[in-house]
Amino acid sequence: MSPGKFEIQKRNKGFSKIHWEMLGATMVLLAIGFFSSLLFFDFQYPSLYADRIFCTALGVAAMALACVFSFSIISESPKSISSCIAAISISALLISRPSSNFLVYLTLFYPLSLAALVFSEKGNGKAGILKCCFVFAAMAALAASAKASAFITFAVASSALFGMSAWKDWFKKGRRHTFFMFLAASSCASIAYAISIGNQAWVKFKILLNPYIGVKRETSAFLANAGIFGRRFPDHWSLYAISSADLSLVYLIAFLGWSAFACIAVVFIFLLARGLFLSLKQKSCLELFVSFSILATLAAEAIGYTLYNFGFQLCTPVAFPLISRSKSGIIANLILIGIMMSSLSRPGYPNEHNYEL
Repeated sequence: MSPGKFEIQKRNKGFSKIHWEMLGATMVLLAIGFFSSLLFFDFQYPSLYADRIFCTALGVAAMALACVFSFSIISESPKSISSCIAAISISALLISRPSSNFLVYLTLFYPLSLAALVFSEKGNGKAGILKCCFVFAAMAALAASAKASAFITFAVASSALFGMSAWKDWFKKGRRHTFFMFLAASSCASIAYAISIGNQAWVKFKILLNPYIGVKRETSAFLANAGIFGRRFPDHWSLYAISSADLSLVYLIAFLGWSAFACIAVVFIFLLARGLFLSLKQKSCLELFVSFSILATLAAEAIGYTLYNFGFQLCTPVAFPLISRSKSGIIANLILIGIMMSSLSRPGYPNEHNYEL
């Protein structure tokens, strides 16, 4: 057995520690989302309690398994991860509705699969960059077929990942050249999507700019009257539009005040900042790319969801990680967080073959 393979196996078996501060932040966000959903949305429908509890427990169990085993699986064969996710996506597209929740939340794993592909193309120059761009374009098409916000989340997170690989000059083609090739790929994908939806793009921008279309007027009223600690509105202010739309943040702010949003924001920003700090300290680029792609995905989700709740309603958001009402979104995001913590909890071997920065 070569020394490189020995070191890789040694890394795969290693698991140094759990980052309890990140796990604690995750549990706080999960608890806020869980209890707020039960109190504000599922209270009138007791039959939903069991579904909520089951999906939350399933998500926590999946996160625990991902935290222990996921990075060992990814590091064994990074290329196979991209192929597996692409195959599952194509199969889901063929057998399910295009807007099905499974396909939408599967797109959250696309940046992760791109991270594995980028890592496997180390030093391959222009050919490696073009291969990543081709896979990016194919995944962007799948994400766009699922949901507009899924495409936006994927494009933002993937662009951040490509920027990181360009900064590291991972393909040995020069930082500037790599950056502009990936920028061109992202721009072309965005333009192609805008053209594909035709007049809908202009309609969406009109909705975005008009404060009196859709639920924006009701949203503004909720936020303007919330106060620091919230204010319970009369029955006619319960607003079916607010409760049926994906506006969990608006509902929380209206009933619990801006202090509730501040708590969520502080905890979530801490989770991202701590994860970014740890990912940038990694001695392995695979760990860096995996953790960074997940952080970018979580951040893109949260920003898009927050903007939508605050009135910038260009398209229906995917989810706010662990807070919004989507049960499938909770499971998907918990798995992503588990994979991220798995990649951040490995002991470092700076001389490891093909893994050093």
